[in-house]
Amino acid sequence: MAEYFLGRRDIASFTIELDRGNAVLQCNVAEYWSPIIHDSSKCGATLTYELSKKTGIKESEKAAFEDSLEASIGLKSIGQIKAVAKQKLTTEVHWESVQEEKRTVVFPSPECGKYTALQYQKLRDYHFTFQEKKWFHKNSWQSYFTEHTKFYHDDSKTIDPDPSCNCKPKEPIDFDGLLHIDFGDTSTIAPFRKSSTGIEIELSGKKANIEATGDSSFIVDIPLEYVPDSLKFLGDMKEGSYEATATPYSEPVITQELAQAYEVEAVEMTIQPLSSSEGEIEVES
Repeated sequence: MAEYFLGRRDIASFTIELDRGNAVLQCNVAEYWSPIIHDSSKCGATLTYELSKKTGIKESEKAAFEDSLEASIGLKSIGQIKAVAKQKLTTEVHWESVQEEKRTVVFPSPECGKYTALQYQKLRDYHFTFQEKKWFHKNSWQSYFTEHTKFYHDDSKTIDPDPSCNCKPKEPIDFDGLLHIDFGDTSTIAPFRKSSTGIEIELSGKKANIEATGDSSFIVDIPLEYVPDSLKFLGDMKEGSYEATATPYSEPVITQELAQAYEVEAVEMTIQPLSSSEGEIEVES
């Protein structure tokens, strides 16, 4: 899942016996989110950005690790180690040489506000420690590489109005919390407020009514047009709609700054949560 978090997390540690038990490779794995866009535009201006999507590990880091293994025990392939890593992490791992794809994306800002584009990619650091167990020869070394995963998070925000635009002040909207929307490989956030029919969210410049309480997680189908363009590219999202896990984070008091940060021009729609695979979606024009 593309759960966004702050800081760095140690997620796994495993040991592999190599060379018929004559050597041990210890691996410690940590994950963190790294910004790939942190830029802004305001007062009606448009931000044009060349977005880069990378997957895999640097060729130089991969070669250094492979060379160390071959020199120590003659192992020419890291396939065995990759298979163990995949099993321990219970997710896909991408240890191929980095593949990069670029696309120009546009981020508009409100006439009287500021749009901050915040896009993150999850990186995974591997720290290897090799130790031979032969009594007459105890070769040891350490190696590192960083994997660019296929997990992305959009944390972009809008502040409207922005004082520097010299527009007439607007009344802030009171929100009850944030909704983390997780598509699996990608995720985003949306502010929400409770209503008589469920909760209202603002997503990708559009307003949505969701028939949910806002007190617990639920499953929804999100039409593709409500997914930010940058996230469509990063997550290779091309289908008509995507099932997502929506998790509300309620707070007793939402500050005025947060309320202003998510005030956008809205287009109405209604989404019905999917309690099972038989759920339906209702969209109002």
